Amino acid sequence: MTAHPASAPTSCTGTRCVGRDPGGVCRGLVAVPPGRVAAVCAAATAATVAVVIICRSLTQGAVVFGLVACITVGVWAVGLAVMDCCTGFLPDVLTWPGTVAALIGAVAWGRPELAVGGLAWAVLYLVVAGCVGGVGGGDIKFAPALGTASATGGVLGVCLAIAVAAVATVVMLVAGKRDTIPHAPAMVVGCLVSVACTITGAPV
Repeated sequence: MTAHPASAPTSCTGTRCVGRDPGGVCRGLVAVPPGRVAAVCAAATAATVAVVIICRSLTQGAVVFGLVACITVGVWAVGLAVMDCCTGFLPDVLTWPGTVAALIGAVAWGRPELAVGGLAWAVLYLVVAGCVGGVGGGDIKFAPALGTASATGGVLGVCLAIAVAAVATVVMLVAGKRDTIPHAPAMVVGCLVSVACTITGAPV
């Protein structure tokens, strides 16, 4: 998550949401109270646990769970990337539920190491934000879910996703001749590249 050029109109006073705000979407999401965000997180967690329980009862449960997870995380991640491009903002009501569901899903399925990979990406961004800046709070909250997916390729999978995200961001900065750009799209690209390498067995 980053700011758009200074010349762009601020759309959400008192937040990191700046730049365009088509249809007032950004303002509406910023206004969602913490209690409602928590409720959405609880619903996402319950749905995730239910999917895990159902998939465990199926003969090909692992395959089904993998497909459901890929589709759900993919749609969610791409949606947030598009929102970051349009508004420069990743709202809590959308980031937290996905992140919580991804971490709970990994643990519930018996793969807690995936959650560790997700948290590692978030911790890295938290350190970068505190030391040199350039990483928004939305990016930090977005990282655990993408890191969890990338961790299916092990430590190298997470490292690859982070590296690709960094390179993609630099390329977009240079190509666009701008000081700041939304980072979420690059994070999604990094995750997709990592997962694709894992699925195809391509060497990392």
